[in-house]
Amino acid sequence: MQGTLVKSNPWFLLNSCKKSSSIRIFCLPYAGGGASVYHSWVASAPNHIEVCPIQLPGRENRISEELFDNIQLLTKELATQIEPHVDKPYALFGHSMGALIVFELARELRRRKIREPERLFFSGRIAPHVPRVKPPIHDLNHQSFLKCLYDLNGTPESILQNEELMELFMPMLRNDFKMVETYEYIDEAPLNIPFSVLRGSEDSETSAYFMNEWSKHTVDSCIQHLIKGNHFFLNDQPQKILDLINEDLSFK
Repeated sequence: MQGTLVKSNPWFLLNSCKKSSSIRIFCLPYAGGGASVYHSWVASAPNHIEVCPIQLPGRENRISEELFDNIQLLTKELATQIEPHVDKPYALFGHSMGALIVFELARELRRRKIREPERLFFSGRIAPHVPRVKPPIHDLNHQSFLKCLYDLNGTPESILQNEELMELFMPMLRNDFKMVETYEYIDEAPLNIPFSVLRGSEDSETSAYFMNEWSKHTVDSCIQHLIKGNHFFLNDQPQKILDLINEDLSFK
């Protein structure tokens, strides 16, 4: 069961086989990732859930397009693009960089009085108001930046060792890290949407304490899930995550 790009809109991968689904979940990737991160979810999700990966500019089939380097500007455009596709109940899921985008997108949708999500899923990312501790890496020289990518263990080694591919991917990777590392949280009223927070058991990028801080951004419930794996448990535990999504959406 394959997803197809919405005609004339490259932002969304909708599954035409699930038009009768009761809820749609839009999924945003981590830094350096594209819609393909969620391709396996499209077919594996329960029939009542339509998985809709979002394809950001500057990657995969949109590789020639200009990248966004500011999360607030990106979410303003994304809110415009997503409005026609919230004709049914929906949720938002984001991993790492994607979690920040989900948070700011939900706030932008509220400002515009667009139909709000049933639930927000924040995966592999501490709460947005918590200050960064690690120094930025997006402006490091090539070798230092490459070493950081190796240490993060999120980019396949076959790509990291391929000079031609890295020449293609490096600008996008640096841009995505810049977008995250220059993000500035601005205080607003909490959202009135339930949260689900997912954390890897061996993820050095997160901690239970700072993941619990997400609860300050909603007046509704905030459920935390611990999943076996490192920062990129998203790639290793797709069925486990889909089961949790299905379970948490059933509460609403």
